This record gives sequence, structure tokens and C-alpha cells, in this order.
Amino acid sequence: MSVHSILRSYSVLIGLVILAAYPTYIAFSDGLIDPTGEILIGRDFANYYNAAQLVVTGELHRLFDIIAYRAYLTDVFGQPFELNWSYPPHFLFFTLPLSGMPYLASYAVWTLVGLAVYCGFSARHLRRSYNLSAARLLLLLAAPATLVNAFFGQNGFITGTLLYFGVILSEKRPKLAGLCLGLLTVKPQLGLLIPIMLLLTRRWQTIAVASATAIIAIAASATLFGTQSWVDYFDEVIPYQRGVMEEGTGLFLQMMPSAFGFGRLADLPPHVCLVLQLPMSLIAVGMTVWLFMKSRGHREASILLFLVSTFMATPYAFNYDMTALTPAILAYWASKGAEENMNGAQKSIILGLFLLPGIVFGVPVGPVILIGSAWVLFCEIAGRPISLGMWKKHKKAPALGRGS
Repeated sequence: MSVHSILRSYSVLIGLVILAAYPTYIAFSDGLIDPTGEILIGRDFANYYNAAQLVVTGELHRLFDIIAYRAYLTDVFGQPFELNWSYPPHFLFFTLPLSGMPYLASYAVWTLVGLAVYCGFSARHLRRSYNLSAARLLLLLAAPATLVNAFFGQNGFITGTLLYFGVILSEKRPKLAGLCLGLLTVKPQLGLLIPIMLLLTRRWQTIAVASATAIIAIAASATLFGTQSWVDYFDEVIPYQRGVMEEGTGLFLQMMPSAFGFGRLADLPPHVCLVLQLPMSLIAVGMTVWLFMKSRGHREASILLFLVSTFMATPYAFNYDMTALTPAILAYWASKGAEENMNGAQKSIILGLFLLPGIVFGVPVGPVILIGSAWVLFCEIAGRPISLGMWKKHKKAPALGRGS
């Protein structure tokens, strides 16, 4: 079957499952508690909702104190939940508009507005740049990364939009790219390779605007939420989050595509997991340096390789963070024209990366798909495309300008 046929069949299946399963899921929920009796509808969204409430009630200190926060959750929802806050204080600017609304209405607004921004901007860009059909643009909605964010109430619609557009706009709209990347500091683990890319491509305007945006956001959060919120973030949140990474168990390990997450899922000691992660991170840094050290062609492949490298570099990444990959995959796919122009390896990375956020729930193959995709893209950009183990030489594509 072709890539198009597989993804079309997938989309139809997903649509039918959602239409049948989600109403059933809601019907069997007990108020705000889902049918398992152990988690809230929207699960992780509870953190954003309660963060907004604690800000307006003047009890923000409880958000950063894990014991006080969980006691607060018990008071609000009538039973304990093992949730914790893990974001720097300037992330609160995204959650503050949620205050004053009932939980389910707030969850709907968070999800639908985030989805509209993410799909709206991505579809507009892809339609204008590649004239993609409506059927292919619908994959933005059906993508596993999209569904994970909607179901868990996560923030990937925001961060995915900021990451993707921060990268693709850095050449032609550097100030807007800088604004996106400055705001992305609310999730710093997704920006580990950004400084390397910007410095090597000499995006000085983007660097300046990103730095100014981050400084203003941090200063504004310290002014509005108090400097103690930053003290608590560094003294309480970061150490606790490190403990969760090293010792935590549960579903979140299945949502991590990193080598570190693979090791933790295999119940390996944290120091061994870091040993597994280190080569992935070094390869990601090396590929980024190689990619932007000089002008190279294959713009869409380069963008996709950089984003794949981003998820290789950080041990602390989750499948809901991978929304930025979906428009990059669609752009890469569109750049190939007819499917006859693609070899087997290229088709495999489109399917593998697109489905990865869903696959990791059942099979911990995140590192394999990421490193395999990076290698295929690297070979293609270097002018030595690989097709499922068979090397084919052809002329290198013309360069599209520094940092493309």
C-alpha cells in the first residue's frame, strides 16, 4: 500500500473509534472522574486549570509545594491525584485565562483553542507553500500527537506551534521566529539545539528578539507572580522533577520516546539510562552542527532532521511534545511530489515519525525510529539517499540558502 492509502485508512479508523469510544468514555465517567476511577477527565489538564485558580486566589505557593498541591487537589476533587507542577512561572501566562471557568468548560476551551491555533497556522502555511489537499491537511487533526494532546489536555498545541514556526520562520521572518522561540522557553528542554542552529546560521535578529522576549516574559512573571515563584521553581520543582525522571513509574514512561525513557521503562538504574542517552544527544548535536555549518539543500528534509534531532537530544521529551513533527512531515512528504519519487526508506520515516506518538504506548521503539529517521534524512541531504539498506547515488540538490 502507498503512504497515502495507509494514512487515509488510519484517519478513517481513528475517526470511527473517536466517534464511538469517546462518548462512551464520557458516559461512563463519574462526574469529573474517568471510568478508571483513578484519573480526571483531561488528566494532565488539571495542572493548568488549578494553576490558574491558585494564581487568582493568591495561593500560588501551593502549586510549587508538592505536598501542599496534592492536598489542594484532594480538597478540590474529593480524592487524591498524583499530579505535580513542572513548568517555570512564565508558563502561567498561558494558563491564567482559564480562571473562573468550570473544569470541563475550561478543558474544552484549552483544547479547542489550542487545536485551532496549531491546525490553523499549520494548515495555512502548508496550503500556501505546498498546495496540500484538504484530505492531507486533515492528517493534522488525525495525527497521534494531536490526539494525545487532546485526550490528556496537554500543552503540545502551544509548544508545537512555537517550535515549528520558530524554526521555519527564522530565515524570512526572523523577528516573528524570535518571538516564538522566546516564548518556547516555557519548555526549555525543547530548545537545547536552538542556540546552535541560530548561531551557525547567524540569525542575529532572531537571537535578539528571542532573548528579549524571554527576558520580558521572565521579568513580567516575577513582577506579577512574585520573585518567590522563581525561587520555589528552582528549589522545589526542578529537584522533584529530577526525582520523577529517575525514580517515577507509570504511564508517563510509555510516553517518552527518548533513550533515557527506554532505559527507565526497562527498569535500568538512572545512571545507566544516562549512558544510553548520551550517544543519542551527541549524535543530535553533531547532526545539527553538520546541518547548519554551511548551506545545504533539501530544505524540508533539513527542517525535519533538525526537529528529529531535537527529540533525540533531550532525555526529557514526551509524545505530546511531538506536534511540531506533524507539519514538518507533511511538508517533507509534499516536497517529494508523487510517491513514485520516494524510496522505501523515505516512505518509512514518514509513517514511522507520524505514528510514533501512538506507537510508543505499546512498543518502546522511540529511539530506534528517531535514529533511523535521522540517518535516512542525513544520507538524503548529504546526497547519498538510502533505501531500506540499498545505497543509491545521485546528484546533490541545489542549496536553498544558508540555514535552510
